[in-house]
Amino acid sequence: RTYTPTVTGSRFTNYSVLTVPSHLVGGVTVDPRDNTSILFATDEYDTSSIWRAQKVASGNWQLDAAPIVTGLDRPSGLTVETNGTIWWVHDQIQSLRRLKEPWASSSMEEIISDFTSTNNVTDQPVDLTFFVTNGVTTLAVVDRRNDNASSRNAIYLVDPATTNLNQVGYTNYLVPPSTTVLGDGLVGPVNAIATLASSGEVVTTLQNDGWIAAIDGSGAVRYINTTAANVVNSMGVSVDPTTDRIWISANNPNTPSLTITNEIWSFDSTTGAEVKEIAFPRVGGGTADRPDRRIVMHEGGMTFSPNGSFLVVSDQSILSGGGRLVVFHNEPFAVVPVTITSVQRTGSNVDLAWSSGGGVSYQVQRASVVTGPYTTISTTLTDTQYTDSSSPAGNAYYRVLVSPQN
Repeated sequence: RTYTPTVTGSRFTNYSVLTVPSHLVGGVTVDPRDNTSILFATDEYDTSSIWRAQKVASGNWQLDAAPIVTGLDRPSGLTVETNGTIWWVHDQIQSLRRLKEPWASSSMEEIISDFTSTNNVTDQPVDLTFFVTNGVTTLAVVDRRNDNASSRNAIYLVDPATTNLNQVGYTNYLVPPSTTVLGDGLVGPVNAIATLASSGEVVTTLQNDGWIAAIDGSGAVRYINTTAANVVNSMGVSVDPTTDRIWISANNPNTPSLTITNEIWSFDSTTGAEVKEIAFPRVGGGTADRPDRRIVMHEGGMTFSPNGSFLVVSDQSILSGGGRLVVFHNEPFAVVPVTITSVQRTGSNVDLAWSSGGGVSYQVQRASVVTGPYTTISTTLTDTQYTDSSSPAGNAYYRVLVSPQN
């Protein structure tokens, strides 16, 4: 692994890594009903999915065996309603969709098919969040490319109880389209939105802007200056429910150096006082700014659990065979007990299978006597099966070593 998460603040003490094999990881959220289940979208043409990772032990999450929704086209941000309904947006095909509980037996609904009614004009609804305005829970959707203008941003309001499907030309705004309102006069696309529940506001951050915009239920905007932190290419925003601090994740692709450090900062929601909370320094790979040599943060790809017990960040790079979720928390890591469940010899091959230890990696070892010594015969694995294609003719004894993915 060519970067190492480094906790520089005092909020968290530990982190866990969960690899998502062969997928680009995008937007991420946490189910408010249990405060432990992570839902995330993959970001691919026509083959994207929404997955769930469930907590199985202290500091340990495990992917479900199958996705919740499949066959999507580049979904971006997503969120879960308190009744279990999953909501998500597609920034490239300009739609808002939902899936009600029970997920397995419900049909996906398209609430807004196209945020614009003008042909050949593109909006990019990129992220969404629930907040309470005038005593009513409302869905706020942030649009970072209204009418195909990269610096023209807007926030829509959507009634979560609506039964009006496949809407086109949506115009119910919290913040009407503007090149200045969400950036305090500085231009740049909005990449994420989150809820500051204590004040009844939503907060956004602009790429390359240096400001946080906090908007109340009437559309009034106040600004929090973050320029002292030199946050570049802001991608995710989330609010710590235990402190009210606003956290921003940022890619920093502008300096081709081995010392490039993508970072996460937090800001006081009133004064803007900043703390560098997490850094992702590189540990190898030369001086070229290769995205496979650093964490690649995604729009809407950072969120706190509703109770503040952990923060999850998505990494869109496919380093080491897949994207990943990096979960910051204050727990020791515990492995789910692992048992070898099957040993089948076929000719000179021995097929092994074992139970899952959660978000861990495995190595298979072999010995000629049960007491060892044992020799590692596999690479580092994330699957729970392995074929030994060079097994000896006589006795062979196997064991599986299990370790956290970080």
